[in-house]
Amino acid sequence: PGSLHGNIRLEGGNEQFRARVTADALDNKGYAVEPDGWTRHGDKIRREQYAGRLEWLPSTAGSFWFDASAYRETDEQRYQYYAPPNYVPQRKTEDIDRNRYTYGGQWRFDNGVR
Repeated sequence: PGSLHGNIRLEGGNEQFRARVTADALDNKGYAVEPDGWTRHGDKIRREQYAGRLEWLPSTAGSFWFDASAYRETDEQRYQYYAPPNYVPQRKTEDIDRNRYTYGGQWRFDNGVR
């Protein structure tokens, strides 16, 4: 197969705590109009995303949370550059890594103000 994709999401909790974990992965081999040639019109991609969230609910009026996520991608492009009188095979690879952390909270007062 030229492309594989999978994801999973797990959630759970009770009146005081909640948790969520997610994962998503994509492995795409790319595509070429001429399969035996060097040039590939669709990039070869490997992408992974992971995330988690913890939430604390100390009362019905408030909540506090922490989120963390990671993103990883490797993208490979293959093409030809024309250098007269020939086409020269070229390759470009990009590696992308991102991590994100956020936290927050909210509290509702009796008058509806947050």
